[in-house]
Amino acid sequence: MTDDPDKATLRRRLRAGRSAHRASLGPDGIAAATRALTDRLLPLLVRTAMVGGYVPHRGEADVLPVLLETHRRGSGLALPRTDGGGRMRFVGWHPDAALGPGFAGIGEPAEAAEVVPGLLLVPLVGFDRAGRRLGQGAGCYDRWLAAHPGGRAIGVGWSVQEVAALAPDPWDVALDMIVTEAETIVP
Repeated sequence: MTDDPDKATLRRRLRAGRSAHRASLGPDGIAAATRALTDRLLPLLVRTAMVGGYVPHRGEADVLPVLLETHRRGSGLALPRTDGGGRMRFVGWHPDAALGPGFAGIGEPAEAAEVVPGLLLVPLVGFDRAGRRLGQGAGCYDRWLAAHPGGRAIGVGWSVQEVAALAPDPWDVALDMIVTEAETIVP
């Protein structure tokens, strides 16, 4: 995969907007937005045996409170591990288990058996209402979703990350749903 220069510019703009938004909210506002996001996500995760999530990085929406509550309710949890070649897989994770630095400094669980979550929470740099996602640019989630088409993929982000339309590349995999602190979008 090659990174389109226009997408790289859009990523920079969206990341800057996300950072500015978080700064304008302050700690109390971020906590309130995270609670709103958690409240929107939890009903969608009922009766899910294995939920895949992510460790937030560089201002991404924090799904760890959702994962902790989902685990408390009986679901298994999985987090991604990425090798140096950009291959991502999910491994089981328990909230008491430590996370170590992984790909790009993102927290990852220790080496464990690979699992396939039935529902996956996917981080966003940007999104549109058609369910298209702009990610970090490495294609890890698109490759994983293409290889595991049976599950549901819910994009998670802040409302300020929405764009009017994203031009999909042939390898892009659309999301089933997008959840922000402000609304739930079903394409």
